[in-house]
Amino acid sequence: MSVVEAGAEPVRPTAPRAARPTLGQGVPVQLVGNSRGDLALLARDDDFVLTVRTRRGPNGDWSTPHVLARGAASLVMDEAGVVTVVRNVPDGLWAETMRDGVWDAGGLIAPATSISAPSLEVNEDGVVVVAVRSAADVSVQVVRRLPGQDWGEPRTYTRTMPGVPTGGATRAPKVTVDPGGAVTITWPVSGTGTYTSREWLRMATPFGTSSEPEVVDLTDPLDGVGAVDTAVTETGEVVVLWEQEHDGVSTVRSLSRDATGLLTAPRVVATESAALDVIALGAHANHEEPAITWTEEQEVDGGPSVVRSLASRRTEDGWSDGQVVARAEGSDPASTLGASVLSPRGAGGYLAVWLERGAVQSRELWVGGATTWGPTRETLRSDSTWSTSLAGWRVYQAPDRVDGDVVWSMENIEGDLYPTFDYLYHARLDRTPPVATITSPTTVRMARQRPMAVAWGGTDASGIASYDVLLRSATADGAFGPARNWQTRTTSTRATVAGTRGTTYCFAVRATDGSGNVGPVSAERCDAVPLDDRDLRRRGRWESTRDRAAYGNGLSASTRRGATLSVPVLARRLALTVRRCRTCGKIAVTVGDRRLGTIDLAGRAGLVTHVLLAAGQSEARGTLEIRVLTRGRLVQVDAVGASRA
Repeated sequence: MSVVEAGAEPVRPTAPRAARPTLGQGVPVQLVGNSRGDLALLARDDDFVLTVRTRRGPNGDWSTPHVLARGAASLVMDEAGVVTVVRNVPDGLWAETMRDGVWDAGGLIAPATSISAPSLEVNEDGVVVVAVRSAADVSVQVVRRLPGQDWGEPRTYTRTMPGVPTGGATRAPKVTVDPGGAVTITWPVSGTGTYTSREWLRMATPFGTSSEPEVVDLTDPLDGVGAVDTAVTETGEVVVLWEQEHDGVSTVRSLSRDATGLLTAPRVVATESAALDVIALGAHANHEEPAITWTEEQEVDGGPSVVRSLASRRTEDGWSDGQVVARAEGSDPASTLGASVLSPRGAGGYLAVWLERGAVQSRELWVGGATTWGPTRETLRSDSTWSTSLAGWRVYQAPDRVDGDVVWSMENIEGDLYPTFDYLYHARLDRTPPVATITSPTTVRMARQRPMAVAWGGTDASGIASYDVLLRSATADGAFGPARNWQTRTTSTRATVAGTRGTTYCFAVRATDGSGNVGPVSAERCDAVPLDDRDLRRRGRWESTRDRAAYGNGLSASTRRGATLSVPVLARRLALTVRRCRTCGKIAVTVGDRRLGTIDLAGRAGLVTHVLLAAGQSEARGTLEIRVLTRGRLVQVDAVGASRA
């Protein structure tokens, strides 16, 4: 498989927000959560004492730390917010559970003693499974807890098992539990005798049906097996990713096992060179779209070392070429670029998140099936007065949520005479775009006041950083032109348009929030500036009269039957403003051959606006004509409102 470097350079369109430590001292070990926004954080302090903090809901406060002890531990959280922690103690595996904010007393669930953290998983139904390598007899033990029940008896896989080659576990296993509750564990083993210096991968399906083989070997004996990771899709397919060495060549490989137990042949994802070292692996699954990530460091003779974080997804033709998510170079690039983690997106694709030089970076991959990736977003940065030495970080994003949470720690070196402390940061990984609307005008009023007032606003959890207001316009008898930027990156929420008589103006707005998310363009809101009587073509005898209350401070007046005022229009709304009086006459209004109505101007004195064409009626196209129907009776016309919206 080749590596695609194109487009690897990050694009950072907005400045990142600064973040400050909010959870005290410590280093994050694990961050888990659920779709409701609940979180649980496993962290260790500088004395390696483990603690657990929890948060209810996306806007809740963090709990006080629940102190565990020194050692290795893992935790999970189910959809109900129940947190389970399993850790190693001298007598075996110890489990504690928190429900509704209260921790139970805990208890021993398996006799396996280990120095490595157990592999712990939970599915949406609350089935919890833990697997661990026993240091005493290199066996693998797995224990399951069904919803509403106690922990079951451990299942043990020893060095010698009937029907499989002799081999003891060399490292901790990886466990998965699919939506149906099926459990799979995968671990590297080393052999004895002929295979003393060889390793291979083994998989077991405990708690399955008797018709399925419980233990299978996934690979032939190899020179060595490096990092291993697994993931499970919604359909129960288990994806296995591992690093292996054979005959002096190191490769990253993958295979999968479907829900029926059918195994695919191993496929090469990446091949290393002598100067290349894989330092992290990750298998991920979004619905039925598996993806894998790996981070590699390459030493360059006479130049700086380079660390690249890459990703690949599985297609119908196999795994795609590895694409560079991020890269760093320097004397110690591995300390400045953290391995990228992929969080599944509910609409398909992934969100890649990583930490680089003290800033949280994120990037959308394959969203909506797209082969191109979104730009790198530098979302959050640690306070610049702190050291940028990375101590550790974790990210969590529920599959069907857009936003996520990031917890990371930075090393603060307070001078040669002071100790070194790691401080915990927590921040919301905001990927939700803001929503903006035009608040004025709200409807087409064709008001006679100028200038036209325009207002807008928006809402977002991170706050609105700026607005872009778009404008398009049309004359009384013409089509709309293209939308153009009227206000760009403004922080204001109002402005005015001088307005040209007989022009319709439509406004839309989009907002950019404090995290750099750009929202969608809002629905348009429109209004029109009326035509003055002076803009109408006169036929017959008309006189101009002054009237301070009138639009343009004047009226067109006539007593001559058959006199007309006309103007070409292309409109969806039409209105006519006239002055009434007790002895005034009548007029007829037409557009081409279409009669819009007859208006009697006799009545209480004052300016009155008549709606000739309302929204929803067929569009008027042609020459608007106002014809005097009476003889010797005064007709006074003020303005014509013609709107294309």
